[in-house]
Amino acid sequence: MVQTVEQQRITQLIQLDDKSDNVIQGYYQRALEQIRNNLNQFYIEYATATGLSVNEVEQRVSKWDVQQFKQAINTLDNELNDSDKETKQYVKTREKVAKVQGSLNNRRYMLMGLIGLATLTASVRANKYAKQRISNDLTDEYSFLNADRKTQCTMSERLPDYVGNLSSSIWNTNDALNSSIDTLINKKLAGNGINKADMQQLFSSMKSIGSQKNSIFNNIEQAQYNAQRVIRTESARAIDAATMEHYRNHYSNVHSRFINIITEPGACSKCLAYASDGPYSIDDAPDLPIHPNCRCHKEVTSRLTAEI
Repeated sequence: MVQTVEQQRITQLIQLDDKSDNVIQGYYQRALEQIRNNLNQFYIEYATATGLSVNEVEQRVSKWDVQQFKQAINTLDNELNDSDKETKQYVKTREKVAKVQGSLNNRRYMLMGLIGLATLTASVRANKYAKQRISNDLTDEYSFLNADRKTQCTMSERLPDYVGNLSSSIWNTNDALNSSIDTLINKKLAGNGINKADMQQLFSSMKSIGSQKNSIFNNIEQAQYNAQRVIRTESARAIDAATMEHYRNHYSNVHSRFINIITEPGACSKCLAYASDGPYSIDDAPDLPIHPNCRCHKEVTSRLTAEI
């Protein structure tokens, strides 16, 4: 079946989403491996025959601890070299917390600082990538619409809103992730400590209800999903805004023009209902996305086409 140009555009965006998902997954999986390595090294260095207890980690840091921490700081700082002012400002406050933790001459705080730096590095990478993705998607949409300079200038002024929402979501996810992992590890240490079985559980995928609280893997996986979702959603919002700005600039005074919603493959019942309720006048067309992760798109059509 031959696709319309709008369907081709949806296919292109879904393919870009798949690529973004893989990139974001790589960032967070790298953070997971870093956390696993740090905790494993702590276990190897300081665990007794019964495991890693709070007593072992409430000790003065070693030269090895300091080296690991400096390496994590350098990795994050290198990632910030080409980051924007907003990212640097956010990271500065979080990096300061990690540095304070690392300066307390306490292994437990040092470990928490290392974990915080690993997740923060993943969030910086995700945020940087996401902002570029939104910008690229808008440029592609201008080309798809053959949008005029007025539309592009208007959207340029509104772009900070979309990247701002995106950044806020990623930073909030990062803070929640750090808090969850911190609580999880400290709770285990304060109880019976961390033994080999606990180490395996911490990095296992656990699908039962409430299992996220018992697994670093699941916490990282949720943060990864949140980043992937917000990229798709804010991209769709920016694209829809550009589409409607273009249509209003060209068709707002043409009463024979209407808006159809073209659904993505496998669209949900909610999207199908919105599509079937169309066509809409330009002023009455609902905003997209209809829900997070939605990749439905709009097309302008004539009254004649709409009545058919």
